[in-house]
Formats: sequence, structure tokens, C-alpha cells
Amino acid sequence: MAKDGSLAPSPAALAEAAKPAPAPVVSAAKQKKQEKSAAAELKAAQAEMMEAQRRLRSVKNGGDASMAVTITGSAEDFVQKITAKALSGVLEADDDKFLKERIDADIAALEWVKLASSTGALKLTEDVVALGGEMQLARLKEVRGAKDYAAARACFVEEKNDGTYQSVDKAVARAAGRPTGTNDEMDEMD
Repeated sequence: MAKDGSLAPSPAALAEAAKPAPAPVVSAAKQKKQEKSAAAELKAAQAEMMEAQRRLRSVKNGGDASMAVTITGSAEDFVQKITAKALSGVLEADDDKFLKERIDADIAALEWVKLASSTGALKLTEDVVALGGEMQLARLKEVRGAKDYAAARACFVEEKNDGTYQSVDKAVARAAGRPTGTNDEMDEMD
């Protein structure tokens, strides 16, 4: 007997209490409905991503906003290219002239990547890619609609003529006469 006069629980009762609660059973119909809803949400996000790309290409080509945009290669290759571009934040030629549309296109692509990854339709092979996508998405959402061109431009890197990439953050800082980076980089600038 326990000190308070009650009986101590049996080992079998303790073992039963330690078992985790059973997971709620989801009916097959409810699971199918959830999968259908997730697929519809993913399809809507993909349609928004493609529409944002169409708007970007349209303004870059000086065309009418209702103009159809054709792609070369397969649709899968096109989606891979635009999502890679959004994840890396690399500006293509003349993208800085159409920064608002590029930001909208990248946000739509990154939101699609996030949703496709969460539903299992897309597997990101490295956590750093997923984290980088999340960080870029947050940066782009922060500057979307802002009047600060330098802050918007700082979300991207640009390709140099020699095929390497230069950080726009460093380029803007240098253009403004502010030192960037380590002492070694500052010594190189002198």
C-alpha cells in the first residue's frame, strides 16, 4: 500500500499508461479529399508561377500583357530553369529594368517550390537549398512593392561578362563608396 492509503499501480497499468495514444485514423475518403485539395492548390500555384513568368517575358519583350509566351524545350525544363533562377537570385540581362515583374515571378516560383516540396511532388536534395529558398522568398516579400530600388536589387546577384557572379550587395556598396568585406578585399580596392 502507498503512504496515502491507496494501492500502488501495477506494472501492467504503468506500461499501459506509458504507451503513446493511437494516431487518429483518417478515413480513405478524407485522405483522398486532402490529396485532391493539395493537388488543386499545387496546380493553382503552378498556374500563378507560369502567369508571373508570362508577365515578365511580356514586359521584357515590350509586348502586350495578353501576349502568349512560347517556351523552348519541355515544360519540365522550363520549370526547372525558372525555379533554379529564383532560388539562385541571378539577374539575367535587362532584368533590373523590370525588377517588379522579376520579383513577382521569383516569389511565385519560390512559393510553388515550397508547396511542391511540402506535398512531396518535388524533392529538394539538400536542406541548404530549401533554407536558401525560404530566405530568398522572405527577402523578396519584404521588398515587394517597396520604393527602395537598392534594397530590391540587393536581393539578387548579377552575372558578370566573364561568366562569374558578383554580389549586387557588394556592387551597390562599392558604388556608394562604402567598404565591403574583409580587409584583404579593401586592400584590393585601393
